[in-house]
Amino acid sequence: MLRYKKLEKIGHGAYGDVYKSLDNQTNTIVALKKMKLEVENEGVPSTVIRETSLLRELNHPNVISLNDIVVDNKKLFLVFESSFSFLSNHLNFPFLGKS
Repeated sequence: MLRYKKLEKIGHGAYGDVYKSLDNQTNTIVALKKMKLEVENEGVPSTVIRETSLLRELNHPNVISLNDIVVDNKKLFLVFESSFSFLSNHLNFPFLGKS
């Protein structure tokens, strides 16, 4: 993982933690998602395989692009282009009392 330097944790979800990171090779900011691997002995979970295969095929200006997949010390990282905006900040949730 010498190529990427974690700068700060920017998110946490069901499938892993997301870090604002520096790509030392291109000197750009990226989002580094450290995937949770529940049971290491059984390989990569199907949810991770499904997510990565879909993201590799998608090419749309409104979808964050998957730049790289890194395996380091039995840990899996997905490297995305950076975005400083979150979809949830732009959505209305009337059933939660948010608008």
